[in-house]
Amino acid sequence: MPAPSAAARARLAGALAALLLLGACAAPPPVRVAETPAAGAGHWLARGLQQPGLQRWLGAQGAQHAPGAAWSARQLRLAALYFHPSLRLARDGVELARADLRLARQWPDPRLQLGFKYQATQAAALPSPWTIGAAIGLLLWSHEQRRAQEQRAEAGLRAARLMLRASAWHLRRQVDGAFVDCWTARRELALQRQLLAVELRREQVLQQREQQGWVSAWRVDEQRRVLRLQRRAVLDAQAGLESARLRLAAAVGVPGRALHREVLDLHSLDAPAPGRFRLPPRRLAQQALQQRADVQAAWQRVLAARAEVQRQISLRDGAPASVAPGAERDQGANDLTLTATLPLPLLNHHEGQIDAARARQALAQDRLLEVQARAASRIEQARAELRAADLAQRVARQGWRRARRAWVSADAATTREWIDPLQRVLVRQRWLQAQQDLLRARSRQWQALVRLRAALQGRGAPAIGADTGRARALPTPDAQT
Repeated sequence: MPAPSAAARARLAGALAALLLLGACAAPPPVRVAETPAAGAGHWLARGLQQPGLQRWLGAQGAQHAPGAAWSARQLRLAALYFHPSLRLARDGVELARADLRLARQWPDPRLQLGFKYQATQAAALPSPWTIGAAIGLLLWSHEQRRAQEQRAEAGLRAARLMLRASAWHLRRQVDGAFVDCWTARRELALQRQLLAVELRREQVLQQREQQGWVSAWRVDEQRRVLRLQRRAVLDAQAGLESARLRLAAAVGVPGRALHREVLDLHSLDAPAPGRFRLPPRRLAQQALQQRADVQAAWQRVLAARAEVQRQISLRDGAPASVAPGAERDQGANDLTLTATLPLPLLNHHEGQIDAARARQALAQDRLLEVQARAASRIEQARAELRAADLAQRVARQGWRRARRAWVSADAATTREWIDPLQRVLVRQRWLQAQQDLLRARSRQWQALVRLRAALQGRGAPAIGADTGRARALPTPDAQT
């Protein structure tokens, strides 16, 4: 073979220099600046529902919030998608899976191999005792190996996106449950205040009768003890309302003071539409067991594990081969070289890695069944809770109607004939207690509907509040805007 010409040697040297220069000039990707605990605490405390970034996100979803207006359940759900840290973690998981897919698709970089040899024993007799060589090492991946690696990464990315959807549904359930708690606590506080007014009226009547000698002082003292207990119940109801608002703020992902001066549109729960608590057909539950985000994510993990098995099987004959074409100058002569590295699977054929991959596939399959079983249990429990709450609401409504008729009759009797004031107070107290029973039954219905909607992920179960729109996209929030 004739020696390469001077022009060929110059082109080879130029190519090697270009490769070295390209590697040296490659800029590293930007590094995300770590946020200190102090900075994170400051950003958390600065969050509020009037931030421009949140308002733009609400406007993009068709749920623009006017200044001073009450916040609906849907607006708070969208705010949770914007603010809550758990959704940020799920988005980071998607970015990590996307980076894994990019890593699986990229070709491995070549490796520059340099060789130097000095022949000390014959240095005087040789034209040049130095032998200098360079080669470019290339790793040879087969199409089957690369395709299996890409399939595994693609399934991992789909699973991460589905888990982002599952996290969003979990946030919706938390916000809706806390919203119902706020409605229940506010109504409970109003009823406790009315019961306090009833006890004050009873104490006033008993004091008048004590002065007239009709009742004993012991009866008045007993009434004052009941009055103190009722005042404590009012204070407990106030604390319960504040606690419910704090739970709602935590579900949205903002500090408690962010909701302190905000008005909530709780009136949308006062009069539910007919059929709101109707149980959806069982076929929707069967569809949910196949189409829930966490079920689909578990299935994508099964596909990823299956692709990993195929990749390990493709490596049963050893690691990928590599070739290294290059050039060498020896004794004043220029030579072209080609070095190949081939695996020798003499001791094993990748059996351990294949068995481990198959075990992980079986584990992923069993986890899919576990996720489906857990989802089925949640759906059945939510359906049973909704049926029980509906029965309790019907019983409570019957008692409320009877108590209301008695109160209307007692209140109208005062205009026509004399009625004992204590008897009238007792009738009103029973009516208020019937309202409490009805309120608790209605609250059970709303909470059961929230759990059923989260279990079915919206299939056949309406959302709480006046509107049932869904987010068209998940935001990328910036707490500084």
